[in-house]
Amino acid sequence: MGGWTARASIGVLALVCACGPDTGESEVDCDVDAMVPLLLSASDESASLVGRAGETWVFEVKTYPMDVADIVASDDFWPSSIDTHFLAVDGCGAEPRSIAEGLENVAAPPSPQWPWLARLYGDGPTVGVYRIDPVGGAAPVQIASDPDGQFLWTPDGVVVIDGATSDPSTLVHVAFDPDGGLQKTILREDVERLAGSAGTDLVHHRIAFISTEDQLFVFDVATREERLVRVATPYATAYDAQSRALLTHGVIGRSSHFIDADGTLDIELIEGSQGTISQSNSEFVAQLIPDGEGISETQIVWVPELREFRGPGKWLSTGRSPDGAIRMLQGPDAIYRLDADTDEPISVREGQGYASVFGDRIWLAEDVPPIEDGPFADGWMRLVRMQMDGSDPEDLFGDEARAFTQLNGDLWLVMPGLDERGLGEIEAVDLATGEREPLLDSVRRIAAVGPSLFVDDSPNDALVNRAASDDPDGNGVWLVHADRLFR
Repeated sequence: MGGWTARASIGVLALVCACGPDTGESEVDCDVDAMVPLLLSASDESASLVGRAGETWVFEVKTYPMDVADIVASDDFWPSSIDTHFLAVDGCGAEPRSIAEGLENVAAPPSPQWPWLARLYGDGPTVGVYRIDPVGGAAPVQIASDPDGQFLWTPDGVVVIDGATSDPSTLVHVAFDPDGGLQKTILREDVERLAGSAGTDLVHHRIAFISTEDQLFVFDVATREERLVRVATPYATAYDAQSRALLTHGVIGRSSHFIDADGTLDIELIEGSQGTISQSNSEFVAQLIPDGEGISETQIVWVPELREFRGPGKWLSTGRSPDGAIRMLQGPDAIYRLDADTDEPISVREGQGYASVFGDRIWLAEDVPPIEDGPFADGWMRLVRMQMDGSDPEDLFGDEARAFTQLNGDLWLVMPGLDERGLGEIEAVDLATGEREPLLDSVRRIAAVGPSLFVDDSPNDALVNRAASDDPDGNGVWLVHADRLFR
């Protein structure tokens, strides 16, 4: 799932704001209507999707000290929430039910055969990692006692840090039986912490951890073998990419390295750099931007092909072709294409934006200068499709928009603009026929639900967050059924 914003990549779309006709007085037919309410909520609540378990949708719901519509209208930082809880709902018309009561950070598993997990932070024997049941409603079961709630998914279960077994903590593998039972295996004692992207939906074939003696180890889940990489630092982190553990090691501002745990790669990073590693379509990008006044140089390391790029000024890796042969970059002054057989990026279009490659075309969410005054003047975009050399650009919607996301093929959701409250109207657009269908007003966020965009022609549904304090029956999350549009 995902959406377009002025700061979102094509591969992961996460839209903000949208609008349409008033639906507060109309009756909804869950089996027929293209847009149906999935989880209605109070005006001071905001729900975000955690994941799906079969036909069950799981949401994190936050309560704020004021109406969400008023927060959006203020065009300022969001205040801290005063309450967080989790709700499961089995579709339009179903009664939501509370799950994981008293727990935090509910995590959907990377595959249906694994259970859902949640954390409880703090002190005492009850903190740690819990298995929860969003469908059947069974009581949560604690699987590890750890104040940090660390866990990493593996091909056959999950690895946790368990402080209840001994002091210091132990590295434990937990396998889950079909009947709900747990099989715990102690992998190693004297473990300080996991060094990976704990709690994400990545499946780790190797686990990196820090021992109590400040040593960085990599543990192979399949063979149960460990290897000492080097003496660790408090800043060591690890990421598992296609069975290879990639490690950043060192103190920020001093010597730091990007290390392959097999010993085949050791790239020294820009001194004094800030690094981020993100996952998109099973790839990792390490982005290093030096501190200080201005950005003099950017360094990018792509995994798993272990390719490095350096360029003057600020660069962003925004997308790639499905086979990974072509990378798209946002440079200081233009959009660039970087082919597999060269180290020199090719400029394809002046300006800024996020581009990727699908089929034989470049797709670009292009930043557009403000076209109106007011508190919401920034954030306009244009969706452009062009040849691989930047020629024959097509403005797909004919004008600017605040947000858009693809449902499938030529079918899109578009947010043409915002009202004085920062909320918008969404409409469905069929690029093949030019048809437009208004859907809903007072929308602030849209997120596509489905496989990778632009790649799969099967219909992707979308979730729409509505925030209309003047329509208490319409606040909450609505579901757009792509296959019911334009019928």
